[in-house]
Amino acid sequence: AEGPRLDVVAFGRQLAVWLAPLRLGSSPPALVGWYNEQCAMPPATAQRVDAPDAAVAFVLYSVPGFLDVVTEHYVRARPEGDAAAAATAEILGWLCDYLPPELEPTVSLVESDGGGFWGDLPA
Repeated sequence: AEGPRLDVVAFGRQLAVWLAPLRLGSSPPALVGWYNEQCAMPPATAQRVDAPDAAVAFVLYSVPGFLDVVTEHYVRARPEGDAAAAATAEILGWLCDYLPPELEPTVSLVESDGGGFWGDLPA
């Protein structure tokens, strides 16, 4: 069955505006199938996305100023363990709440350098 239609270019622009105050950026949209194919290429260090090949994905990344967001989160929430992972998980939770439920948003939290934290977050 075909899912809801989405203008991914317009959505990408809206996502960038939503992410900016949180000091996060976003990649252009990509199909999960294409992304997973790229993950399989040497050196094959990226985590595959567990979603249908035809699903649209955006990779989010931190930009200068994100440490301030992490610090604000730490002062407010006093998380145990990795403060950056806790702040990022909270932001991704907000993002899932922001997205229309008919899009069936799924997020994964992955540190790109191979250390720190890995795992899926419930949508």
